[in-house]
Amino acid sequence: MKRINTIAELKQERIRLMQLQLNLEVEIESDFKELKHSFSPSRLVPAGISRLVTSNNHGILNESVSMLVDLLIRRGLLRNAGFISRLVVPMLARNAAGNLISDNKTKIINWLGDLISKKKNKRKEPDELFDQSTVDFYN
Repeated sequence: MKRINTIAELKQERIRLMQLQLNLEVEIESDFKELKHSFSPSRLVPAGISRLVTSNNHGILNESVSMLVDLLIRRGLLRNAGFISRLVVPMLARNAAGNLISDNKTKIINWLGDLISKKKNKRKEPDELFDQSTVDFYN
């Protein structure tokens, strides 16, 4: 921080800080307008519809989840529905689930890896079952 010794320096510092404040306010306002524009419904609706109609990735995880969603909706929820409903709704749900999986693939794989490692650590080795206190108890 700069040391202020005179009234003139104080006035100059005050002017500098006021200009800095105005610049920051203009920058914040432009950032807010940009965010507002990017979240407008006219930009979000087409993107959302295109994610329902098309699928991005065709990996093992994506395909298995897509097939499971398709099976659950077609055979479970819509078993008594009409032909068009049984044709369109599972396709939309399958694509939405597939895109959701492809967007969060690294998080899902890390979660599965953590789950497997926790299960592995819970399983005790035969040597760990009989520690020194157990041996002392039987002697």
